[in-house]
Amino acid sequence: MKRRQSIICLFLATFLFASCQSYEQKKQLTLKKQTDVNLLIKSLAQKLQTLNDASSKLLTATNQCSLALKEMKPTDVKVAMSYPKAKRHLLVLQKALAYKEIVNGEYGRTYSAYQELLGVSEQLELDMIMLNSFDEANFDKLLEELEDVLDNVQPMAQELVIGEENLKLPDLNLIWKEYVTK
Repeated sequence: MKRRQSIICLFLATFLFASCQSYEQKKQLTLKKQTDVNLLIKSLAQKLQTLNDASSKLLTATNQCSLALKEMKPTDVKVAMSYPKAKRHLLVLQKALAYKEIVNGEYGRTYSAYQELLGVSEQLELDMIMLNSFDEANFDKLLEELEDVLDNVQPMAQELVIGEENLKLPDLNLIWKEYVTK
């Protein structure tokens, strides 16, 4: 959660700072951010692969130890701990399970960060499309118009309330067919 807040704060600060810069500086800043984000994405992809490999190896270790213990057929933990080979398998199994939990948790956090950065990258690509679509004068005029629209719409937006009775939601199955499976 703190990472997400940090990333959001970074981009809000960058946006506010960027509004004070020239058009060309905005393009250069966006390109630099895109490069930085892409490097982070690549780094996180490598970390995901490393964690996935570790998880697979830990799963193999747990399966091997579990199978070995089943073949030895100790009646309980106390009996297993009294035989060196069974004790070894039991302790390795215990550690492998603990490590697997840590690796899986780290994989989940890394995957979330990876997905978030992919979204940031896609948004930066859209920013570049906008920056490349206008010359500096038109871009500044567009920003002014956007500010005017926000100033005028903001008060009205707070007054508008759409009740569920007026809201017709499309069927999820139709959405799925139309937008997902097509």
